[in-house]
Amino acid sequence: MNSFLAVFKCAENSENHAAWKKLSKEEQEERRAKGEKSLSLWTEKYRDRIIYDGGPLDDKTKIVDNRGIRDIPSKMGAFAFVKANSHLEAANIFLDHPHFAYFPGDRIEVVELKNRLESQNSDCSRHSVVEASSSSEPTGAASEIC
Repeated sequence: MNSFLAVFKCAENSENHAAWKKLSKEEQEERRAKGEKSLSLWTEKYRDRIIYDGGPLDDKTKIVDNRGIRDIPSKMGAFAFVKANSHLEAANIFLDHPHFAYFPGDRIEVVELKNRLESQNSDCSRHSVVEASSSSEPTGAASEIC
């Protein structure tokens, strides 16, 4: 199976985010609670496909380019790594994700990794990346991430 990175997007100026901001604090909390319960069910449903549930990201981003380093508002909300037989199969994993139903998410972008992620320890603190040859078989070269 191949490895894929899923990035959950939510732009501050999106329709979904604008609708979320119109909700009362109580309605937002209710949606969050329902969303967290739904997320637990989704995670259980795909537990054999989730390599690493990276979880939420901070709302501040540093951009680095030829002008230097500066702060920008983040459009990323969370990330995860999954395994699937194809890019389409990986994308289909996220069709019923609560990012859309309960949270103000705009979209989830799914991209295939050039290197395949292997299993993680139970403490989620170490992962190994195995370089794949053109036949998708590991070459044996590995490095740690995280």
